[in-house]
Amino acid sequence: MTAGLWRKNNEVRGGEGRGEWGGASSEGREERRQLRSTMASVRRRVWTRGEWQAANERLAAVLQRWWTGVEEGGREGKGGREGRGWVGLFWPLPGEPDVRGVFAAWDRRALPVTVGADEPLRFRAWREGTLLAADAMGVPAPAEGEEVRPEVVLVPFLAVDREGFRLGYGKGFYDRTLAVWRATGWQGIAAGVGFAWQVVGSVWPEPHDERLDVVVTDAGVYVPNGGR
Repeated sequence: MTAGLWRKNNEVRGGEGRGEWGGASSEGREERRQLRSTMASVRRRVWTRGEWQAANERLAAVLQRWWTGVEEGGREGKGGREGRGWVGLFWPLPGEPDVRGVFAAWDRRALPVTVGADEPLRFRAWREGTLLAADAMGVPAPAEGEEVRPEVVLVPFLAVDREGFRLGYGKGFYDRTLAVWRATGWQGIAAGVGFAWQVVGSVWPEPHDERLDVVVTDAGVYVPNGGR
């Protein structure tokens, strides 16, 4: 049902998306493919472990300041939110930032669980000591527990542009998830989290790509052009 809603939503947005972004052209798809390959390769060799650690610490500090603003209702000029909501983290893959420590004191944390190739992500409550098991993509995820829809979701990326469109691994899990949630009334924050060198001129977005609400890197925070 949810996957069907995602496909229907893409069909509705398809014409507008192709005209505005040009992401459906064969040239755009090839540029996107090359960018994904390049960014994945560069990430493996862009810096030493020590350099990654330093950049990760800078990112964690920026994220901590941003999160404090969100907690207090700032939302980077996008209106506040009420209550102590859930935050959706991510289990870092090699080369990705590890920002779990920023939220060590937050009592409503969740991790994504991939359940199928065409399904949106599910988020399950997580804390240190939670039993983890490899999900459908082989990523550690809570094996059981309460399923939640976080008010804030941290989204990793291979690349991101100033319009707030991200490039992931090509499986569409976050786009599918955000499309379904937004179509059913979700008013949360999708926050891209990564390193400044991953910000590019364009990721050649496709019609199904979902825009991030804010992007947080080790160089600072920006609200994408045309953000919600």
